[in-house]
Amino acid sequence: MNYFIVVFSIIFISLAFTVMIHPRVLKNKYFFEKKWLWTISIIRISLGILFLLSSESTSSPTFIKVLGIIIILAGISAPLFSHKKTETFSKWWMNLNEFIIRILGFFALLLGIAIAMAGLPS
Repeated sequence: MNYFIVVFSIIFISLAFTVMIHPRVLKNKYFFEKKWLWTISIIRISLGILFLLSSESTSSPTFIKVLGIIIILAGISAPLFSHKKTETFSKWWMNLNEFIIRILGFFALLLGIAIAMAGLPS
């Protein structure tokens, strides 16, 4: 099961690296459309459950469990936001400086590396 964590971290690192090089990838209004809200929530909850299930076979089970819980909570809370709050966040994100997005991409890269290291077998 820890192969899931390692594969996920490789994909996460690749996406973070892409954001660092080309931050406009995340400045797409398509990500904020209402029709994708439930799909993204279901994906987040599924990922969180997979993190929880595979945590015991990793070298840092507590870290992976905490990440799994955070991901599940993000999946549950996303549909609870009002349309107005989602629209406000969307406008804020679209106006965000690309340098800031690159910095966020760098921190995502570090998180991906931490997940990869924690996902190694104990």
